Amino acid sequence: MSADQETKEVKDVLRRFSREELEVTAAEYIKYEAMRGNVCKINPSDIKTMTDNQLRKFIYERDFPGEKWIR
Repeated sequence: MSADQETKEVKDVLRRFSREELEVTAAEYIKYEAMRGNVCKINPSDIKTMTDNQLRKFIYERDFPGEKWIR
């Protein structure tokens, strides 16, 4: 599978995530980064104020560093 195909499939999956799934995934990523001793770009309190698309962007750009989430 090519990198372009892989990122397209991930974007498609993220678009189908419910709000709850986005919040849980973002929260788990924040916990994981904290466990590794890294500072995350967002705080847990930010999750509730972010839009669904902002959460998708955060998740996608964390999974694919250097790639940009474009609607």
